[in-house]
Amino acid sequence: MTLERELKYKIVGSILIIKFIGEINFFLHDEYEKLLNENAGKYKNLIIDMTRVTYINSTGVDILFSISKKADIRIIGPKSKFICSVFRALKLDKVMGVYGSLNDAIDSIVNTSNSGGIDP
Repeated sequence: MTLERELKYKIVGSILIIKFIGEINFFLHDEYEKLLNENAGKYKNLIIDMTRVTYINSTGVDILFSISKKADIRIIGPKSKFICSVFRALKLDKVMGVYGSLNDAIDSIVNTSNSGGIDP
């Protein structure tokens, strides 16, 4: 069984949108770091789409914290109950804005008074 793991990104205006697919763990750590280093300082706002993430471990959480130190971060999703429970346990939804859609995340950048949260 092959595990699906992929990292996609696109730029919309002054926002870098990163989409993680599959697992966020040490296997793609170097690719994530390369993307961050190439774009460090270029984009103050990042949106991370986690709607297709199936698993996250401590390395994956560390990657999210590393990203949040370099830019203002918003997260879309996650849809997985496991990942939602990890976010709640670590209170990541309090540190990083978590939104239900790309439009909500973009709106929060435009209007910084919005706050995010994780749906149960």
